[in-house]
Amino acid sequence: MAFNKLDHHSCGPKEQMKTVDADQKTYCRNEAKAIVAKGAKDFLFTPNEAGGLLNGIVVDFPRISQLFRTFIPNGHSLVFSFKDETEFVLFIEDILEKKHSAYSDLLLRYSVRTIPTQNTHYQFSGGSFARVNLSLVDNQRWEVSKMVTKGIGDVDADQRLLAEGKFIRDLPPRAAPLFPRVHGVTELPTEVGYQMAYCPFPTMAELVLSRQITPEQTVDFLTGIYETMFSKVYSKDDPNNKDDNYFNRIDRRRERIFATPKGVGERLKRLLSAEHLIIDGKEYHGFNKLFESVKQDEHYRRLAIPPDHSVCHGDMVLEDILFQPYTGEFKLIDPNGRSHSRYYDIAKTLLSLATKYELFYFDRFSLEYDPHDETDIHIHFDDPQMAEAYDRMGELFWEFLRKNASQFFKNEPEWQDRLKLLNALQNLAIVMFHIVRHNKEERAIAFLLMGIKKISSFLNLQV
Repeated sequence: MAFNKLDHHSCGPKEQMKTVDADQKTYCRNEAKAIVAKGAKDFLFTPNEAGGLLNGIVVDFPRISQLFRTFIPNGHSLVFSFKDETEFVLFIEDILEKKHSAYSDLLLRYSVRTIPTQNTHYQFSGGSFARVNLSLVDNQRWEVSKMVTKGIGDVDADQRLLAEGKFIRDLPPRAAPLFPRVHGVTELPTEVGYQMAYCPFPTMAELVLSRQITPEQTVDFLTGIYETMFSKVYSKDDPNNKDDNYFNRIDRRRERIFATPKGVGERLKRLLSAEHLIIDGKEYHGFNKLFESVKQDEHYRRLAIPPDHSVCHGDMVLEDILFQPYTGEFKLIDPNGRSHSRYYDIAKTLLSLATKYELFYFDRFSLEYDPHDETDIHIHFDDPQMAEAYDRMGELFWEFLRKNASQFFKNEPEWQDRLKLLNALQNLAIVMFHIVRHNKEERAIAFLLMGIKKISSFLNLQV
């Protein structure tokens, strides 16, 4: 698939690049060549007044250091990971000649990340119970490790992470290039995890939320990714056993919520048991009635089980897609190897676009409860324009699916209903994770509310 390239003007007005005088340019070019002469493609540079740190070691590159200090905050470093060390010279040249309008544009084009540390070992935020670390191995290559302590948090968190690493490691040749390469899987008495190649691209969620790509560009890029998935990954020859269905998952996870200690998620438990809920001014049946009405219907149960059985990612939200918008390169991370259908991938992408998953995941919302009736709830987004952008992306993505239905869903007339039902069930299935794993009750409630809205919408279409 030949991806469209991102027009640099769309990266938005950030800090404008500064003019550098002729003498300074000469010194910077010479220092850049000296750094390249060290043969480094993966390295950390920390600018400071003394001349900078290269991989944590004091170096004498005062002009390069001064150049970086014009746009890098104190105590921060630049993570470089190039295919060829000469790219660093081009990076410096682009700054000196102001070939781009803003530093944010430059960093994005060269896939250079800024991190708040001077060390070559850095722990990223997030990752649920897993510790996600970036490390420079042997001063030669960056590596990302995901490790979790056994028995911490969720009872199966360690097994899920171990399965994730093995899933990526054992991917068939047609799918392996779309994921970061796993260097090793670690199983110790106290912790488990895996190590993989570092990919310097931002997530699609980062690009969307920072407005560096528009809704139209986002869906354009997603269509390219899915065309690649359909041509190289999805097939019907996956030998693994079929995964259990979403009804079983939701039943198990509902039990887990009610098994939490007293004082944990009490409002969530009450809302799960409520006969009716009023969401954004509209009344809905409660979770139990809606879920049971779908679960007990043989047609809906069949609809929720995809007809195909193939290798897939299993959790294709925007946060799990690393993307370089100027080249069209992408890598998929954090897969769920227990899912085995292209329908699960597409429904999870709809979880991002139609549910606005990232706005909830990054807590860019609030819930307003009626002071006299906690079952009457309004969902407010911190950035209404971003919420509208998500709605636009959802519409465009559905248009793409409908346009390609004859190719993607050949002889499957119920494909739209299947995706809508799976999307509703996926909302309900993730409620438990956000109360048990993340201790985020409001977020768990938000996904419950969205799941109820989605499953009600699905049932209304069946009438």
